[in-house]
Amino acid sequence: MQDSPVLKLQDMASSSSTPIEDLLSRAKMISVKLGLTDISEWLEHEIIGYPNFKSLPKYRIITDVPVKAHNPYVGYIPFNFGNLSKQNRGLYETFTTVHIINPVSMLNEFSKNENILYSDLPASKAIYLQEKTDCDYQLFWAINPAQITRIISNIRSIILDWALLLESKGIYGEGLLFSPEEKKEAQSVTYNNTINNNGSGLTVIGDVKSDKSVVGGTVIDVRQHNITGDFSSLASQLKEHGIDDADIQELKEIVDQSPAPATLGEVGKSFGAWIGKITGKCYTNSVKIAGAAAPAILTNAICQYFGIAV
Repeated sequence: MQDSPVLKLQDMASSSSTPIEDLLSRAKMISVKLGLTDISEWLEHEIIGYPNFKSLPKYRIITDVPVKAHNPYVGYIPFNFGNLSKQNRGLYETFTTVHIINPVSMLNEFSKNENILYSDLPASKAIYLQEKTDCDYQLFWAINPAQITRIISNIRSIILDWALLLESKGIYGEGLLFSPEEKKEAQSVTYNNTINNNGSGLTVIGDVKSDKSVVGGTVIDVRQHNITGDFSSLASQLKEHGIDDADIQELKEIVDQSPAPATLGEVGKSFGAWIGKITGKCYTNSVKIAGAAAPAILTNAICQYFGIAV
């Protein structure tokens, strides 16, 4: 029993000092050796990220997340939903619910942040709110790192409960091996409760910054869009907003021909004409950004490319 992988897993899961990635890897090894495909799939999703919202567990859905507008002069301010929340409670819940499909390694890094995490709303959601409330500012979810820590705690608890259930069935293993009888008995261990889907998805944490900085762009997947110094990433972000290749190429030429700006004011001088041109297209619906919000979104994206804090 002293060399039991199941008892070792219990010990790891009950200790907050065990790195969550190590805990998941050990649990996956045991589940694969026992031939338990259901929990193996869940563990794999936690390690590499969830492929879609349908497979997302309840504990990865955060509700009542404040929406903040970023005023370039005073910083983040509460977004006023106005009559939207009064007219349709369901609509309000939609815009304050965040579905997180990121791999646990990314969540682990987010949880270490001492400041509020800001993740920009998807363009379609932001545009809707901006147009309905005449808001000119870029919109973000304000996520408390403690909410991310809670997700990780849920994962630890699920693994511990599973390991205890294996023990209750007499499944211990020896070293890295399990007997045929243990493997057979393990098939009777059903796993459901906390690993299930809850409603439709909205988005994931992608570009996330602390409360001392802002990031521009649409959050569309589990990757962090770090566009600083990488024009191809900036171009991809602009394409997500519906900006065509010709306008992106024009921006590239301005970047190549102009001295690198060091301040927000210098960005305005060098790129103001291009930003104004794209803003005009926003009002003709050829670009998927609300016209009033376009200057801030485009300026933030260019500032991030040059590593300028906004």
